[in-house]
Amino acid sequence: MIIDDDEQICLLLSKIFKGMGFETNYQLTLASGLAQLSNTPPEVLFLDVNLPDGDGIEAIETIRQFPDAPEIIIITADENADGAAIAMKSKAWDYISKRGSIDNFKFALDRALKYRKQRQQNQKRLPLSREGIIGTSARIGQCLEKVSKAAASDLPVVITGETGTGKELFSKAIHDNSQRAGGEFVVVDCAALPDHLVESTLFGHTKGAFTGADRQKIGLMALADKGTLFLDEVGELPLTLQKKFLRALQEKKFRPVGSKDELHSDFRLICATHRDLSGMVARKQFREDLYFRLFSMEISLPSLKDRENDVNHLAEHHLARKARLSDSIPHDMSDEFKEELLCYSWPGNVRELINSLDLVCSEAGEGNRLFPHHLPAHIRAFNIRERINARKETHQGIPPSAEAPCDRIRPFKTHMEEAKKQYLEDLLSCSRGNIKEACTRSGLSRGHLYRLLQKFGLK
Repeated sequence: MIIDDDEQICLLLSKIFKGMGFETNYQLTLASGLAQLSNTPPEVLFLDVNLPDGDGIEAIETIRQFPDAPEIIIITADENADGAAIAMKSKAWDYISKRGSIDNFKFALDRALKYRKQRQQNQKRLPLSREGIIGTSARIGQCLEKVSKAAASDLPVVITGETGTGKELFSKAIHDNSQRAGGEFVVVDCAALPDHLVESTLFGHTKGAFTGADRQKIGLMALADKGTLFLDEVGELPLTLQKKFLRALQEKKFRPVGSKDELHSDFRLICATHRDLSGMVARKQFREDLYFRLFSMEISLPSLKDRENDVNHLAEHHLARKARLSDSIPHDMSDEFKEELLCYSWPGNVRELINSLDLVCSEAGEGNRLFPHHLPAHIRAFNIRERINARKETHQGIPPSAEAPCDRIRPFKTHMEEAKKQYLEDLLSCSRGNIKEACTRSGLSRGHLYRLLQKFGLK
């Protein structure tokens, strides 16, 4: 598929690719291209940078959220080194100048298809165990694909994301799907350890090494031999210890506190953080050499508000699990209750959802059906504010006398869907179709906004 506003380029490339035996189509705008992608995704996408309704490079993140997303090859008439760097960082397959040889396009297409075929064969060959990871959203699918790749190697992995998004769960999934699954999965919470205890916790210590060391202690790094060492909140690792840890990571050797002898440990390292480590490096709060050693592979977990289709799946799973553990009948969620869960923004992510459901079940007591009034007050208040604000924006300027009479009241769900569509239409009008401005005004992510526009059939 080709997305380019220059129809002559589209016709030329279509003729070339069809001559190579490939089914080919093209779209002249980003919006029509995204709509086509959501219906019949191609294997390879040639994407222009400067489109009349958006930036191709900025759209890469959205495109990669589609199920079975294509390999993306950026094409441009205006070669730009910064644009090329951004495209590569966004995992585009290639960056090609329109002024180049036709063979460049043929070669890029051929390589992208070979890579895609190899990747699909690897996915079939390595079924992934995802115990505890619930969700079917595109963002979670992308993360699981990276888990599969990480499990197939022994490189260090950094898992980033907001608090409560499941960083330890994904770390355990990498371990469980790797060749080290038979070894220990050793967890170190760097944020919970006092600075003076981090070194002895990681490396161990001998008896009498310091005041209070009344016996020898084996460090967690030694316990992780042949297994995985998981450093949660690695950004909290003391700067004074980072040089020693870097050496231990590179050499697989370390010296317990107070010992003259070095020990060996063949461990695989996985780290997690919600902090901006690159910013910490710039502020001299984190060693640059350790930073580059850790970031061999990165998995960025989405916040719960960016995977809204998973909220009710997670809720159903937790309620069923809770019932099994207590040998009781699982609570049933009413449609209104599910709607409230989708409306809330969940700043505490999955952890907040689980804690809230536990409170809800306690509030519901013996009853097995959950209604909105069972939810914590702060969640209900937030949702009410959101609806009031939406009504103000949607019906601004309409006098009270013009409000709908009782005989025109429709089902709540129908009303909310129509209100959402009206809000989106007003948003597009106010932003004049500029997606970046629409995201700024609404607070929605680009991917979330595109999904809503697609859902309501808006362009």
